[in-house]
Amino acid sequence: MVWFDLATKLGGKQKGLHFHTKVVLLLTAGLLVFGTVTSLWTEYNNPGTIGNLSFGDKLLVSFFQTVSMRTAGFASIDYTAARPVTLFIYLLQMFLGGAPGGTAGGLKITTFLVLFAFCPKGNSGLASYQYGAENAVSSASAEGFWCDSDFSADISARTFSTGASDR
Repeated sequence: MVWFDLATKLGGKQKGLHFHTKVVLLLTAGLLVFGTVTSLWTEYNNPGTIGNLSFGDKLLVSFFQTVSMRTAGFASIDYTAARPVTLFIYLLQMFLGGAPGGTAGGLKITTFLVLFAFCPKGNSGLASYQYGAENAVSSASAEGFWCDSDFSADISARTFSTGASDR
């Protein structure tokens, strides 16, 4: 869907990008930058991984590892020599995975966004949702559920709608 949306946008057949495309591109870029910087930072002086490489090679290997952790799983460093914090970052990247429609495993990044942005707020007792009608606010119940059915219905309607409001 993202590739099709980009192609129709670049071909001049549509004005803007769909909400889903914007989310996928933004989250992917953010995860790639975060993973590259943290991998570079945590392994910069580690001679067992990237410590003996030039700065350009360190940057390239850090970027490759970030991409690879979320998709193919190829190794360009010795994982047994990596620091525990680096392995934890790789674990988080593998858990998140890629975007919907891709071949990456893990929880999809759009699913993570929905869980991160909406659900924990309801469990903490804070107002968690105001998308639909005015004053449609839900909060945590005594049982501590995360998301209510109104949220699920509205997010589904927004996700599957094809109107101009998606752009």
